[in-house]
Amino acid sequence: MLSLAHSRRRSEDETQTQLQMRSTLEQWYDQYKQQMYYAAHQILQNEADAEDAVEEAFYRISQNFSEIAAIPDEKRAAYFLVLVRNTAITMYHTNRRRAAQADQLRQERRISMINTDVFEASDQKQLTVKISRTL
Repeated sequence: MLSLAHSRRRSEDETQTQLQMRSTLEQWYDQYKQQMYYAAHQILQNEADAEDAVEEAFYRISQNFSEIAAIPDEKRAAYFLVLVRNTAITMYHTNRRRAAQADQLRQERRISMINTDVFEASDQKQLTVKISRTL
């Protein structure tokens, strides 16, 4: 019987801790979201991507809550800004890499289409028209 009561109390303590953590995260979000959004938007130049960077940063904050809660209040804003800046930079590089890959794929398709058209063209005039259409 004693272990059941102990188990209930432990469960209540964990629930209370989770509620406190959630409340603190919401408070931090309300306090820092604008600054973090601005920092991310400066790098990404896109509203949706900046919002995603802030969301990702707060996910990381929630995953490392106890360590971040130990940071003094006067240093926490700087920590959050560095975190969202690094997140935004990573997203920027990922977006650039994806755009470069898409450009390369489009270029390869154009070349493939030109090569196919070269073999299919029966005379010089058809070849010139087909190349100008693909470019």
